[in-house]
Amino acid sequence: MRSIFEPFERNEAYNNLRDQLASAHPPLALVGSGASLNSAYPSWTALMEELEAEAGPKAQIPKRKEALKGDPAWEAEVHARAIGAKRFSQYMKDRFSPNGSPVEPHPTIASLPFKHFLTTNYDPCIELCLRSRGEQANVVRWEDAVALSAFLIGLSRSDTPRSVVYLHGRYDVPQHAVLTESSYVDRYIKSDDARRKLLAIFMTHPVVFIGFSMSDPDFANLMREVTARLKTTPPCHYAILGYGSEEEREVYRERMRGKFGIEPIFYSYARDEGDPYAHLVHLLQALSPMPSKSTPSPMSAAERSRDIDPGDPNKGQFGGKAEANGRRLRVVRRPGGINRQTLMLDLIVDQTDAKALEGDVTFYLHPTFAEPVQLVRANNGRATLKDCHAYGAFTVGISADRGKTKLELDLATDEKLPEWFRRR
Repeated sequence: MRSIFEPFERNEAYNNLRDQLASAHPPLALVGSGASLNSAYPSWTALMEELEAEAGPKAQIPKRKEALKGDPAWEAEVHARAIGAKRFSQYMKDRFSPNGSPVEPHPTIASLPFKHFLTTNYDPCIELCLRSRGEQANVVRWEDAVALSAFLIGLSRSDTPRSVVYLHGRYDVPQHAVLTESSYVDRYIKSDDARRKLLAIFMTHPVVFIGFSMSDPDFANLMREVTARLKTTPPCHYAILGYGSEEEREVYRERMRGKFGIEPIFYSYARDEGDPYAHLVHLLQALSPMPSKSTPSPMSAAERSRDIDPGDPNKGQFGGKAEANGRRLRVVRRPGGINRQTLMLDLIVDQTDAKALEGDVTFYLHPTFAEPVQLVRANNGRATLKDCHAYGAFTVGISADRGKTKLELDLATDEKLPEWFRRR
C-alpha cells in the first residue's frame, strides 16, 4: 500500500488520464471553488460566513444559524433576501472581480491541454491565466443561449478555440449567479434544459473535476444519472482529490466510483509545506503529456494529415475496409447492456486465408471510452476484444501484422445492430 507521504498516485487512472491528455481528443476540465482558494476567493463555507456578516446581526442568531445548517443554497437565499437584491448583486460583483494575478493551481491547470474549461466559479482565474499565456479563450456564459448553442455545436470539432464556460454565472453579471435556492430552482427545476445539455456533455466527453468535491447536489444527481445510463467500467471521468489518511482516501475512492462513476486520482495534503495544496500542483504538472515511445500510433504522419471527423475520428483513417490482407473485422452483439441505453459487443479480427494472424492486434475505439486504445494478443488466428459497453455507433479502427494491416468498421452500417444504436 502506498505511503501517506507520497505526493500523489501514479496508478492506472493516472496513466489513462495522462494518455487522454496527450491524445487528439483530450478531456474537458471542470474547475470548482477549491482551485481558487489560494487566489483569495472563498470556499462555499467561507462565502456563507461572509454573507451572514453582510446580512447583519439578525442573521447571526445561533438558533437561526443552526436551522440553516446543512442547506447552503437555502442559507444563501435567506442571506440574499436580508441583504437585498441590489446590494447582494454588488457584493457578488465586488467579491469575485479580478483581484490580481491568479496563483497556483490555476496557471498549471491552464497550461494543460484540456479541450475546454467548464467552471462553477464566478471568478475569472482560468480566463486570466489563459490570457497571460497569449491565448484569447472564448468566454461562454451558460445563460447566453446563442453563445452556448455555438459552443455545444462546436464541441466535437477539433478546430474550435478553447472556451471557458461559466456554468453558474460570471462576476460581471451577478444577477445570473447560481448560488441561492431560487437561482438553483430557476436553472435546474423550472426547466430541464440545463440538465439535458449538461447530461449530453457528460455522456459524450470525458471530464476531469478539479477543486470540485461533488457536494453540489445538482451536479451530484447529474453524475449519478450519467453512471446509471452508461454503466461505464472503468469510468471515463476523473476527479483530482486531496486526502489526509489512507483510510479516508479509500472511502472517497469507493464513493466516487460507486455513486458517481468517477475515477479519483489522489494527492496527499502537504500540511508541512505551508501550502496544503502544493502536491496538487505537482500532480497537475506530472500530468502534462510528453511523447511516449510505448504509446501505439495507428497512423503515419501522412495519414494524420487527412481530414478527421471530430465526432467519429477513426472513420477513414484505417483504409475504409473491414476486410483486407487476409484479415476481417466484425462485431458480435452479446447479451447484456442497459435496456436501450448500451449494447455489449465483442469486436473480432479473424484471419481469412492461410497467413497466420499472430502477435498483438490494436483496437482503436471512440475517444470517449476510458481506454480508447487496447491491445489484444491473437490466439489461433483470432483476436477478440470482449465486453465493450457502447452507448452509440462509432468506427472501430484496427492495426495488425505489425502495422501492415489496417481495417475499419463503422458500426452505424451494420444492420445486425439495433437502429436506435446505429442512429446515435
